[in-house]
Amino acid sequence: MLGKPRVAVTDLDLQGLATGKNRLHMQVRDLSGKGGLYRAILRLAAGKAQSHASQAFSLAPKGTQDLALNLRTQATGGAWEAAIEIRDAGGKSVFAGRRVGTIPAPLVVSVKPRATFADSRPVLIAARLGVGSVSAESLVLTARLLKSDGTVVGSQKLGTPTAPDLNAWMPVTGLTPGVYRLQLVATSDGKTFAEAEDTLRVCDSPFAPQR
Repeated sequence: MLGKPRVAVTDLDLQGLATGKNRLHMQVRDLSGKGGLYRAILRLAAGKAQSHASQAFSLAPKGTQDLALNLRTQATGGAWEAAIEIRDAGGKSVFAGRRVGTIPAPLVVSVKPRATFADSRPVLIAARLGVGSVSAESLVLTARLLKSDGTVVGSQKLGTPTAPDLNAWMPVTGLTPGVYRLQLVATSDGKTFAEAEDTLRVCDSPFAPQR
């Protein structure tokens, strides 16, 4: 490791790490002019959770290789630290690196504004999904609106998310005054993966006809 480098690692991006299944990409380039057999090793520590992934690969003289390592973490937030190592066929380390970052919450939703009148404009529903790239491919989002007593007054499947940030407008006309809960649920294979909720208070319009 202190001598002449034999490989170079480029395009290494671990900033997308999140809860669930992740697919991490890196590119390795031969600097020795001889090529060889290697193994990439990734160790991840996130809170009390420990994860490990490895992949064997070969390099042609002066060639490059794109690697994709699948890694799963159960952590739902907090800091993470990753150690990346490449070893040759004899077990000697020819590359070592370290990356750090923060795992986002699996799902966050907010209603803006959280209080409105029954005849006002639609409210903005803003959500952010913090799950691993592989897990996101199998998720289905469902939105539900509930009264304070738990009665469901509306439900809609939103399908598979195509981006981590989601925004939608929800009309409030037709809702009776009261406090509501907006729930957003992410499921995978019929099982709940993550859920989040926010509250909405609908008030009588000051311009409504007096009863």
